[in-house]
Amino acid sequence: MNRQSGLGLRFLRLLALSALCAIVLFGAVRGCGNLAVDSLVNNANYRASRAQKRVDSLQSYIQRNQVSATNSGVLTEWCQQQPLIFLEVYRNGKLVFSSEYIDEDTLSEKDVDANFYDWYTYHRLAFADGEAEVLLLCDEVYQRRVWVHIAAILLGVALFLLIFLRGVGVV
Repeated sequence: MNRQSGLGLRFLRLLALSALCAIVLFGAVRGCGNLAVDSLVNNANYRASRAQKRVDSLQSYIQRNQVSATNSGVLTEWCQQQPLIFLEVYRNGKLVFSSEYIDEDTLSEKDVDANFYDWYTYHRLAFADGEAEVLLLCDEVYQRRVWVHIAAILLGVALFLLIFLRGVGVV
């Protein structure tokens, strides 16, 4: 009986050690990864190049598919292919498309005034029915933090298994 309780205690210690090491690695990877994401996203050149890449992608999609500024169905398709994107299209000071209101057929009939803010960058894009101002935003931070979190979980689980299996004598 004494031998079983000793073996059980060793097993619990091994589990605790494996879990502790996995948690420490998870925290370290997540912390360092989040710092790296913050420094990358706070880099003005990086943000500008990512924004321009998204605008260029939208412009080529518009030209390839001959999209008009009020063609909400085709614009919604493009938005759904992009992760975490927010798109608004304005013409003559009126909102004609918003990815926030994808269920609406045409916002131009609702006569919604544009709310232009100084802290956003608006781009003039050529649509099939003429030019329009476009606001295009993407949550770069959230995307990258999810990737960091997944990597931290996978590395933590791998370390847990490695330590535990080595302690049991399997590896």
